[in-house]
Amino acid sequence: AAHVVTRPWLDASEAARSPVDPAPFAVKDAQAESRWNFSLRDTLASTTRALLGYAVAVVPGARRVVKLPSDDELAEIVQCAGGVFFPALPAVPPGPTWPNGLLALVTPELVDAPPPKTSSRRSTGRSPRQALESLP
Repeated sequence: AAHVVTRPWLDASEAARSPVDPAPFAVKDAQAESRWNFSLRDTLASTTRALLGYAVAVVPGARRVVKLPSDDELAEIVQCAGGVFFPALPAVPPGPTWPNGLLALVTPELVDAPPPKTSSRRSTGRSPRQALESLP
């Protein structure tokens, strides 16, 4: 996007009777930028759709090992970058919306971990490695 601005820009432009410099009115989110170590200004200025043709999924247990954005936040991030988000590993083969493949959010600790427990403390039966290897 060329410019993503806040409501005060509209007010200032109305008062000036023409568009004013958007830089002082750029959208900022210092808390999210600090938490996830990114620059919103740079991200909004980028036209790169880095995940175009890819799907991104969270491997079971990943949230126990590493801090990740919520599923809603991840979905928005992935979609803005051109990808498709799955909150868990998909059971379907790549399709026309993600022909380049799947990017799985996993850590080395999880690859050989035992199968995660369900809410009833029973095993799901597959370790993260088995789940990754069984992908279509």
